[in-house]
Amino acid sequence: MKSGRKRVPASCLRPGGQNQSVQRAREGSTDEAADAALDGPLEQSTDTQDAPDLPGFYYDPERNRYFRLLPGHNNFNPLTNSSLRRQQQEKDRLKMVEEDNRCSPKVPDSRCTVSRLVERRRVGLQGPQSYCRLMHELKISGMRKQSVEITGAESDAVAFKLIKADSRCERLFALYDLGPGFCKYGLMTLDWQNGSAQAQLWYNHYFTNRMVKSVCWASLTGQDSHLLLSLMGYVDTSGCVSLLPASLFLPDDHEKRPGQVYNFKQMAFTCAWSRCPQIDCSFSAGCPRKAVVMDVVTTQQQHFHTLSDVLAQCFATQAPLLYSGSRSGEVWSWDLRQRAPRLGPKPSLFRLSSAATSLSLLSDENYLVAADMAGKINLWDMRAQRTVQNFEGHQNKHYILPVHVEEALGTVVAVGQDYVTRIWSLRNGRLLRSVPSPVPVSCEGVPSVVLSPHLGGTRGEPGLLMAAGKQLLRYSYSERA
Repeated sequence: MKSGRKRVPASCLRPGGQNQSVQRAREGSTDEAADAALDGPLEQSTDTQDAPDLPGFYYDPERNRYFRLLPGHNNFNPLTNSSLRRQQQEKDRLKMVEEDNRCSPKVPDSRCTVSRLVERRRVGLQGPQSYCRLMHELKISGMRKQSVEITGAESDAVAFKLIKADSRCERLFALYDLGPGFCKYGLMTLDWQNGSAQAQLWYNHYFTNRMVKSVCWASLTGQDSHLLLSLMGYVDTSGCVSLLPASLFLPDDHEKRPGQVYNFKQMAFTCAWSRCPQIDCSFSAGCPRKAVVMDVVTTQQQHFHTLSDVLAQCFATQAPLLYSGSRSGEVWSWDLRQRAPRLGPKPSLFRLSSAATSLSLLSDENYLVAADMAGKINLWDMRAQRTVQNFEGHQNKHYILPVHVEEALGTVVAVGQDYVTRIWSLRNGRLLRSVPSPVPVSCEGVPSVVLSPHLGGTRGEPGLLMAAGKQLLRYSYSERA
């Protein structure tokens, strides 16, 4: 039985006759193709720029013809915009992995080599600060990959969700994914002896396995003595912020395990611990339409209302100041020595182009690195309230992805939605290295990274740790890696 719909001839689905193909395809486009066109045109690669962009169709350069895009995002429709983007990202990832394994990484500046830097430093033409900065940039561009052996890991864990290092990079908080809405917490100790990379993982079986939104180390009874977790809610239980002693994970303190210190029963998107001496026992929770600062000792609270949900936060260390970034893109500065305004929120400090995802304050505390969901990472001068540096190449559309700033190495690190870890120079914004993910793009969750000048402790060497899937990889300066 013939269908009432018009079919597009196969000859019209080739890029030869452009005008006729476009007109006939538009006349013969069905309702399904019109619905699929609402998702927006798929970004064409450089190989397919000569082929016309037909709404509701996808051009395959290998077969040299068009294929119809099906509406929806279920498993029965093999050709959708999202699936085609994932396929293109996977091809790009495999190409980057092949280039990274086959040849040496590119040097940011071909005129700057290790031997030339050493010679200029020897004759006094290179200052000590610029010498260290340029040497770090050269070493980062040539980091070598090495697999880290993990002892104590259990087989039921699906993949790493995130890792968070303490201030001395001796311990890592590891979050393992166990399935939809559930995870397992662990504390990992690093050991780089005899040139081999090893990590010991200790699990905590005495605490809930709820999914973690945000985590940071807290110094309550000592340096990095506790962990501050922002937990998701489930069923009839709302989200909360919990403060846990790090000794809960260690088997040596089994008989004298302290209890949970604090549990702030309110949903929070993010959490941050204060390292300012004037408010050294306080944390902040980014809640819907407000930021709540809590003193753990006195349980006193301060509420700072905003016009949108707080998604990113950071404390200053020289003064009791809190910086909050919201879903609307506004960034506020709160002075904790003053009472919160009762007549609504005060004017924001500046505004980002999209929802804020990460805030990092430099040690000078006059500059702030801010990232948003539009994929923009900028260095802001808060005195002039304008951007002074851009870090190009980061890709993000709707994820809350962290941005790490390591001033000792002079670098900015971020993992994009395309699973690529990019390292920029903090001084000039130049891209130093792009590290592809070892796991396919189809896997859930982007890799989690840690960049430190001393991996494994004060005597450790600089390098990058990447947790992706079930793998823990180390990119070090050492040539033997």
